[in-house]
Amino acid sequence: MNDSISETFFADGARVAWKKGTVEKFEVADHDGEIQTKEGPQKYQAGFCILTGIHGEKYSMPKDVFDNLKIDNGNGTAVPRKIPKLAKMADHDGSVNTSWGESLFYRKGKDFIVRHGSGDYGVVDADIFLETYEFEKDDDEDAIISSEV
Repeated sequence: MNDSISETFFADGARVAWKKGTVEKFEVADHDGEIQTKEGPQKYQAGFCILTGIHGEKYSMPKDVFDNLKIDNGNGTAVPRKIPKLAKMADHDGSVNTSWGESLFYRKGKDFIVRHGSGDYGVVDADIFLETYEFEKDDDEDAIISSEV
């Protein structure tokens, strides 16, 4: 399901993260089309949800994926469900295939690879990732925080 990312990529250095409760606008596509995302052009089908991120970036996903990942506020906005995922900064350039068949390109040191599930990966620009995701704290971080206080 990917060109250069596999489960072993996440074995060293990946951390548990989830989306923050940031509100995003969305619309349901009434026809097939294509949008330009930060990772390249992305085709969508009628019925897909077209979301607008915090920097005005667009991305799409099938409605069933949207329903699993987002909570529809009923007013053209949604918030993410708190679903733990693995995330790791890309250590090489490459691409991954989405669960719906589109390729997303990633850049070493500039994008995070997010593991949604076994063999199901996404790409998030590092700046956007750091604004929209939070990492699970581990015991080492707690020790560092306590020693700095």
